[in-house]
Amino acid sequence: MAKLEIRYSSEVLGMSRTLHALVPEHREVPAGGFPVLWLLHGLYGDDSDWTRYGRAEFHVQEQPLVVVMPSTDRAWYTDMAAGYRYWTHLSEELPGVVGRMLPVTERREHTFVAGLSMGGYGSFKWALRSPERFAAAGSFSGALGRAGQMDHGDRATEWMQEQGHIFGDLERFAGGDDDTEALARRLAGSDGVRPELFQACGTADFLYQQNLRFRDTAREVGLGLTYEEHEGEDHRWPYWDRMLGRFLAWLDVPGRL
Repeated sequence: MAKLEIRYSSEVLGMSRTLHALVPEHREVPAGGFPVLWLLHGLYGDDSDWTRYGRAEFHVQEQPLVVVMPSTDRAWYTDMAAGYRYWTHLSEELPGVVGRMLPVTERREHTFVAGLSMGGYGSFKWALRSPERFAAAGSFSGALGRAGQMDHGDRATEWMQEQGHIFGDLERFAGGDDDTEALARRLAGSDGVRPELFQACGTADFLYQQNLRFRDTAREVGLGLTYEEHEGEDHRWPYWDRMLGRFLAWLDVPGRL
């Protein structure tokens, strides 16, 4: 498995960006390209995290799979109310950039997305808003609740200001295009395709209650959800690394990888 660091120019953001990718080295490229997993980072991370702190290379070394790890800074995979269009960059611009550079498929049935914490939010948001693109999505300790809901103690004012810059009026967040529960309900009420969802969270994680709420919503509206919780696990890399392995094993069924 080759690890690539790619520097490219984003017209949407008006700046140079970096992404990391894992690409099979000793396999013939199949007709139409390799299956692709978009792997998203958390709030404090970047595109290098899954290979610096996690073992992404180990988990995919035997897989006929390209892994794309982009960076969207602290923007919550969102077109900021007062800032840059990170959502447009991720969901519209970057797939074209990657498709021109790497041997990846355009087939929905072989396209997946997953992430941790903020990236778990981003992965479900992307799959629920673009179900025609993804066959499956994974969230590990995902921040799946309402914007601004996390408690940051003595930095609460700073946190809420930042959230306002990203999402705008937080009172209007519920029910909109950035609300994963609302997106789940909207998709369930449509006639289109639906991605399969894999969700995992530890019972000691500060985002556990948010994960229970999303789980209950997904089950209520009838989305295909595999949910796992793990006693005593909290918000840490050893857990996310294991969950990436679990997610890949869950994906590894006939017709996917």
